[in-house]
Amino acid sequence: MKTNNKIIRGKLSGVDKAYIAGLIDGEGNIGIHRHTDNRGKSKLHRLAIAVSNNNPAMFQYLIKKLGGMVTKRQQQKDWNINYLYKVQTSDVQYVLKSVLPYLILKRKQAILGLKFLASKQKYALSKNGNRYSHPLTIREQIKREAFYVKMRMLNQQFTKPKPHQILQPQRLNEKT
Repeated sequence: MKTNNKIIRGKLSGVDKAYIAGLIDGEGNIGIHRHTDNRGKSKLHRLAIAVSNNNPAMFQYLIKKLGGMVTKRQQQKDWNINYLYKVQTSDVQYVLKSVLPYLILKRKQAILGLKFLASKQKYALSKNGNRYSHPLTIREQIKREAFYVKMRMLNQQFTKPKPHQILQPQRLNEKT
């Protein structure tokens, strides 16, 4: 089940924005992904939002409101079917700006992602808007890699708690 639609801009109510922010906070990821260009010469960085769940109705709602793409996957034969929703490219900026006031857990990632996009746009404008005619400078590559590393660090705070954040077992009183 793959689908790709354009965003219906301006059709999100406050309730829609809050609900989508909740999905991103609870079931989603905001990340900067790194890949190599078609020529194999330089590393490219792309911002994306992903939401994973096994409820197809939720993804129909997201497609209707935001466009994007849904892929269906089943990792093991006896596991439930899982759906992955993704928004990439220019659509990410619209989604992040729309839901930012409602984000709680992924707020820092959204702010960093918007700064990353602004930095990319500024660089493109400095090169007359043609991103393909000028290879990335070393300075720009380092800048984008720094965004990538910062985003990874923010995302890992949810998966790898620091030692002081892990609850230590308490010895119960012998009378208990």
